[in-house]
Parts: sequence; C-alpha cells; structure tokens
Amino acid sequence: MNEARLSAIAISIYLGMVKRHVQGIPCKILFMDDVFIGLDIANRLPLLEILKTDFPEYQVFITTYDKPWYEFVRTNYINNNSSWKCFEIYAGRSKKGFTIPVVKEIKGPGNNAHLDYYIQTAEDYHNAGDNKAAGVYLRSAFEATLKQFCFRKVTVKFETDQSKLTANDFGTQQKIIVKQQV
Repeated sequence: MNEARLSAIAISIYLGMVKRHVQGIPCKILFMDDVFIGLDIANRLPLLEILKTDFPEYQVFITTYDKPWYEFVRTNYINNNSSWKCFEIYAGRSKKGFTIPVVKEIKGPGNNAHLDYYIQTAEDYHNAGDNKAAGVYLRSAFEATLKQFCFRKVTVKFETDQSKLTANDFGTQQKIIVKQQV
C-alpha cells in the first residue's frame, strides 16, 4: 500500500471511532492537523464532503501548511459553502520578543489572487536572475490552474503532438474560470 492509501485508511478509522464514541457534550470539536498532506487529490475533496455531511454537529478545525491546497479549497470549495470560515495563523513577536500567534480571518470569496502572487513572484525572481526560484513559482501557478481545470471539468484543447500546444491554450480557459467566479 502507498502512503496515500494508508493515510485514507487511518483517517477513516479515526473518524469511525469519533462517530462510534459520541461525546456527550454540547460543543463537539473535531481538530485535524494537516491530515490532507498524506492524501492524494482524489481523496481530499471527498474528505471535506464527509466532514460536511457526517459531522454537522461538530465544529471542525483543519490546519495545513500546504498553501496551494488551502488556496484551492478556499477558491473552489468554500466559496459555495457559507458554513466554513477561513483563518490564517502566523507567528508574530510581542513587544518583549516572545513568539505569539497572529490570527487573521479571511473574509469574502476566494479568488485567484494567489495565482497573481505566484506569477509576480516568478517575474521578480526571473528579473533578479534567479531562474530556479522563478521556475518554482511559475510551476505553482501552473499547477493551481490545472487543479482548477480538473475540479471544474473544464474542456481544454488536446493535441497528440504536444509541440502544437502553448500556455495560451490554457490561459484562454483560465480567463473563463475567473469570469465564472465573479
């Protein structure tokens, strides 16, 4: 078994135990710390649906370090689900130099601002001569775009000869996705 399959089984067992051993208290909390990191993309959205449908009486907290996944969920899933809220938590410093949490609620619908950030950062690195870093950010933008295509089942041009495809073939469809979100 691969890691994704083992993670899915472990999460299933955990959630099954939570359902079986019902907490007899009015405020039920389910805290899941970075559980999506071990799951493949095919199991991530179904897990969100399971949490929504099978645990409606729980206040669910999900934490992640995976910023592209967070942005994807915020833009594509939470926009259509008003019962979810997004918070970003960062490390800050107190006046005495202690590390303190800085919690910021992210309101409003998700948009594709993270794509603009990735592209702008890639351009900045490219202009500074760091092509490796530029490539990392450009790849992140491209991967985020592809995830949106897959999630929305967007039809894209297909060519057996890949040399006939350009990034503009995807860019046109990306503009359509952005217009659909507005």
